[in-house]
Amino acid sequence: MAHDDDRSRIDIHVFAEQVPQLDEILNRLRHLTQKVDTIMSKLDDAIAALNTAVAKETTVTASAIAAFNGIPKLITDAVNAALDAGATPQQLQAVTDAATAIQADADQLTASLTTNTGASPGPVSPGTAVQA
Repeated sequence: MAHDDDRSRIDIHVFAEQVPQLDEILNRLRHLTQKVDTIMSKLDDAIAALNTAVAKETTVTASAIAAFNGIPKLITDAVNAALDAGATPQQLQAVTDAATAIQADADQLTASLTTNTGASPGPVSPGTAVQA
């Protein structure tokens, strides 16, 4: 019967050997992971800087539109004050014509800025400070 017992016995031998290629692969993987982390960090910084630049540009565009649109109103207010003080429309015609020309230029600039930036400036009151 001893012979039958030998047949049912299974011997398993495990050899743990270090594979040099595996160490090299792991080192390269770690190095690549570090490179990816560095690249992603730089990319995140670049995206943040781009978002900041876009926000500033939008603010500058809106401020420029507000300033140019505000000039004709200031002239119109000055003309109305002069009329109230006794000036005649004929005396102020040159100033009124200048205000009309400035308004036309402001309208053209507003259209150009919003067309070329793809942004709508929205309502901005005259005298809004430009934030840089």
